[in-house]
Amino acid sequence: MHVKERYKNFLNQHVGPDMSVQRCNSEIGPNNRKITLSGTDNGCKPVNTFILANKRLIKTVCGRAGSPQGNMVRSNQPFPVVKCVLNNGERHPYCEYRGTRSTRYIVLKCEEGWPVHYHEDEVNVG
Repeated sequence: MHVKERYKNFLNQHVGPDMSVQRCNSEIGPNNRKITLSGTDNGCKPVNTFILANKRLIKTVCGRAGSPQGNMVRSNQPFPVVKCVLNNGERHPYCEYRGTRSTRYIVLKCEEGWPVHYHEDEVNVG
């Protein structure tokens, strides 16, 4: 898959400046972002994290606002995130998620300066 297509997929799955914990089900579901378990048409994804920032700010993590961490890049500043964890169900439209909001350092996979994969986040301690 071309880098720009992977970037668009990343944006759909992980960027939500206006996301809230109450919107996990509606955002992930079949009527909105249609986020499914990798390799399936309608399997429930066990965990999905949304970064509460605009795409330009997140993209800077792949450049001056990030530090190399193995083959990934870790943000130099923490970001607010909403983590949606599957609470019930196996297939859309029956996936039920519980959301939590926190502030974390994000770890991304970048290709050609574009974020293409959300790897993990680290609790902002301090």
